[in-house]
Amino acid sequence: MSIDDFMEGIHILQDNYNKKLTTAQLKLFYENLKDMNRNRYLRNMKEHIKTNSFMLNIAQLRKETSQQYVNYEQRDYSNVDFDKLFANVEGG
Repeated sequence: MSIDDFMEGIHILQDNYNKKLTTAQLKLFYENLKDMNRNRYLRNMKEHIKTNSFMLNIAQLRKETSQQYVNYEQRDYSNVDFDKLFANVEGG
């Protein structure tokens, strides 16, 4: 990610939370985020500000999107006898 792409996200962040990051904070953020894809960086930033009242940190910006489980296929539990599970055995 270029410094211009990084600063685009930082301006969104600072404008939304009405907080200016210090030079040291900007350096720390950039060093830990510069390897990220621009689109993922901006998407994560925009998703965070829609749902959180507190400024995010580097780990929150780097997170994978919650869409990773969208195609998850639910297991079929129709043939499971839950009464025979160990947790449901009396005295166990």
